[in-house]
Amino acid sequence: MFPVRILLVCVLAVAAINVARACSLCALSGKRHSLGGELDRSEFAIYGTIANPRFVTDGRPGAGVTEFRIEKVFKNHPDLGTAKTIELPRYLPVLDPKNPPRYVVFGDFHKGKPDTFQGFSIRTPAVLEYLEATRPLRNGPRLDALTVYARYLDHPDPQVAEDAFLEFALSRDHEVLEAAKKVDLDKLRKLLADPKLDADRASLFAFMLGTVGQARDAEWFVQVLQKPTPEQARGFDGLLAGYMTLDPKNGWTKAWEILGDAKKPFVQRYGAIRAVRFFRNADAKALRPRVLHGYKLGVLDGELADIAIDDLRQWKAWELTDIILEQYGKSSHRTSIVERGIVRYALCCPLPQARALVERARRTDAEMVRDIEDSLKAN
Repeated sequence: MFPVRILLVCVLAVAAINVARACSLCALSGKRHSLGGELDRSEFAIYGTIANPRFVTDGRPGAGVTEFRIEKVFKNHPDLGTAKTIELPRYLPVLDPKNPPRYVVFGDFHKGKPDTFQGFSIRTPAVLEYLEATRPLRNGPRLDALTVYARYLDHPDPQVAEDAFLEFALSRDHEVLEAAKKVDLDKLRKLLADPKLDADRASLFAFMLGTVGQARDAEWFVQVLQKPTPEQARGFDGLLAGYMTLDPKNGWTKAWEILGDAKKPFVQRYGAIRAVRFFRNADAKALRPRVLHGYKLGVLDGELADIAIDDLRQWKAWELTDIILEQYGKSSHRTSIVERGIVRYALCCPLPQARALVERARRTDAEMVRDIEDSLKAN
């Protein structure tokens, strides 16, 4: 169980680091850029076909160049001007010159020369139509943009549907909460009925269903939470968050039940603490008592304690200080990561009992305390 816990937490932590603005229910997808995101960060964006690939001998294995014939410019740059072609610094095969591959390419200019850093193979014109239709949304209110992106979540072109989902995955929790209220109910039911749905989409769509669902949807949540598929289990946080939204009384009780039962699979307990975290991010003031109760249960769980304690430290939530400090030295919490987390929390906490804990830790392991102090100063 513990190795699985380490792997799961590390994967999701890396995802969260890569893209700061990301829905916490879609952490595995939040490390990627959408087409609109690539458009924002590039100096030019073009669409066209490739031709005349050839290898070059510059010492790099397989080095080559390919001609890119520009058919449409989405974002121009003075150095691009009215150019009809650019050269891509890699060999891209063209199997049928009469029907060459089509790409959307993003890049910058360096010393007057195009430096392409990303490209997407385009299968149908629908992607271009989608990019044209959604580009104006980049500079407007995020809620309005997500309302439009929601219309594409079930688009028949997989690239369009994937990119629309990514826009939600790259949004903040409170934005997703508000946008979910405007998504079509039948569309969500249809999407969730897909047996091939991946974990992140199952998580997001289940949460959305919870915001607009009806009584029969509550029954669906109860059944799925009782016996989730492997992908649903990986998206357990969104499933639980959807149930907590649709049926707050039973949903929050379910979350607390999972968090308070160490015999539950770690993936479910971790999903439960992430669901509680989502509501803290989305509506911290209104839901604070419920959130704190969930985090109290997380602190008492030796496998979740470091996660719960660090969240509380970052939020400067000192209400659970006594409970956190009581875990220091307990056999259930006697791991380096948990003990360091408690000391880190105590170093940041302004309460006198926290200072007392720091001094206690300093007497037994002064080097550890100094190391944590240094890391806090560095951040």
